[in-house]
Amino acid sequence: MKYLITLFFALCLFGCSSKTQEQYIPDTVDDAVNYIISQLKEEDIEYIIAKSSNEMNDFSLAWNANILQSFNLRDKNSKLLNNCGSQLDAFNCSEIIIYEVWKKLRNIRPQNEIKGIDNTVAMLKSIVIAPYYRKNEGMINFINYINNEIQNSEYKNKLSIIAKCESHHYRLKNFFNENKQTVKDVLKYIDFQELATINIRPGVVYLTPKPFLNSEPCRA
Repeated sequence: MKYLITLFFALCLFGCSSKTQEQYIPDTVDDAVNYIISQLKEEDIEYIIAKSSNEMNDFSLAWNANILQSFNLRDKNSKLLNNCGSQLDAFNCSEIIIYEVWKKLRNIRPQNEIKGIDNTVAMLKSIVIAPYYRKNEGMINFINYINNEIQNSEYKNKLSIIAKCESHHYRLKNFFNENKQTVKDVLKYIDFQELATINIRPGVVYLTPKPFLNSEPCRA
């Protein structure tokens, strides 16, 4: 998903105030983390907590550029930069802030929820599906195909993919896979190509397909 690389909130989250408002500049990493979290929607939080620490690197480009500008981290006299560590540059400081946002969000959620999400992600990485060539079919057909593959795996009845829209007008564009791949890789492709927003919960993955051409928007 470009969902978090372009994560709309990432592009206009921090200090994205009007000219009539004073821009918020945090003094410490904790202040920056708390401010960012205060701006997030629940769906954004759920998206972040389903990521691994390594996957948070995928968001670095969008987040770093915004944090550097909005929090004045390029100023060598910045209190926030100094709080990150005197030996760190602005880019490293922004990476620390991103990581701490992810870590705090996962720490403040119920740990049984986090464990359930991590187990779901592990299953997604373990299930390998057969090639899919029917690239002009709708998203719903493809989701049904994935669910059939899941039911043929060792995780039968432990995991399912649910679409929040029933319309067959949501296309897969030119997507098809010539080789076997994991369900996690498939979802990563759907995510990156912005074919659907993805929300991973314990034992279930919710997809909200995005409209294709003139089809009606998904009303979940």
